[in-house]
Amino acid sequence: MKYKDKDIFAIPIGHNAGLAENDDLLILYAPLSEHIVLIDRNDEYAIRDYIEKHESINEELKEVVDEMLSTPIFPFQTPNISRTTKMSLLPNLVCNFACSYCYSAKGRSSTILSWDTAKVALDYFINPERIEPQHLSLFISGGGEPLISWGITKKCIEYASERCRLYGFTIHISIVTNGSLITEE
Repeated sequence: MKYKDKDIFAIPIGHNAGLAENDDLLILYAPLSEHIVLIDRNDEYAIRDYIEKHESINEELKEVVDEMLSTPIFPFQTPNISRTTKMSLLPNLVCNFACSYCYSAKGRSSTILSWDTAKVALDYFINPERIEPQHLSLFISGGGEPLISWGITKKCIEYASERCRLYGFTIHISIVTNGSLITEE
């Protein structure tokens, strides 16, 4: 049970802890702030009234709940994109298969990555003003079949390779394909 507009949940576990079916034992859990505590049903009622009706509560419970409420919703470190050495490129969302198990069967859209968008991304990624020349990884993935858009895929591979040579980077390029469109080219 979720508390009013808060990412704090009271989860009954009494029956799982061998306390019959009365569910007098609960986990008070704030997953996005990494807090968890065991409480009983009376504490749960008091916490609910404190959160939802702003009623007073004993100091020990107040400290626990206030900590859960004051912790940032996303305490996780966001990656610093300015230092990244790995990039995924999705040339399209189009597929020539209709696999029953695939989340992207027959593609989700006919959208194909434009060269202008790809170039801006590659210019940012392979840039000695952003990071020192080093080994980079470019992953051309499916969300469709990248070889359907071979023109843009090939142009991205060639451009990334040339830009790396020009600025002293090395690059590993990998591609995910269903293999049905592979030719000598």
